[in-house]
Amino acid sequence: FYEGGEPLVRKTPLEEREEIDLLGVIAETRSDIMIGHVRAPTVGSLKAGNTHPFRFREFLFAHSGTVTNFDEVRMKMWESMPDFIRRSMTGETDSECLFHLILSFLHDARQLIPNVTSKNVADAVRKAIAMVDHFEIEQGADGPSPCNILLTNGAFLVALRRSPTELRTMTWTAPG
Repeated sequence: FYEGGEPLVRKTPLEEREEIDLLGVIAETRSDIMIGHVRAPTVGSLKAGNTHPFRFREFLFAHSGTVTNFDEVRMKMWESMPDFIRRSMTGETDSECLFHLILSFLHDARQLIPNVTSKNVADAVRKAIAMVDHFEIEQGADGPSPCNILLTNGAFLVALRRSPTELRTMTWTAPG
């Protein structure tokens, strides 16, 4: 979530539970944009560095879905990133790698800046997804992986929903 324009992250990697007290987690939070993420991990161990949301500068990111054949695709994703973006990764998940690939497309478009537009971010998300699709298919996947993405800089939120048959993106701008 964002407080005073600053992105703040609370991460609590938990073992599987029947119920999570969401209201207790957010009770004291006041923000125009908040991202929450709860799921069973599919790639990477259970530790804070692998727990969503991921942060880079003012950006926060959460993802559900799994990059097919990630062990084989990971190196191609890494090779597509500038070194300074790759070095900022702390975990070993496909989600964090996808986030940093999106950031790489923003960097390449000279849009990895505080006043980036939601259109530029949505374009970077689409390009990263298309690249991952290509890498997955090269490694024998039958087709694109379903996924959901939330990416925000506190001023707007870009959301993507990908099913096996369609890709949809939407943006929301914070009040003011």
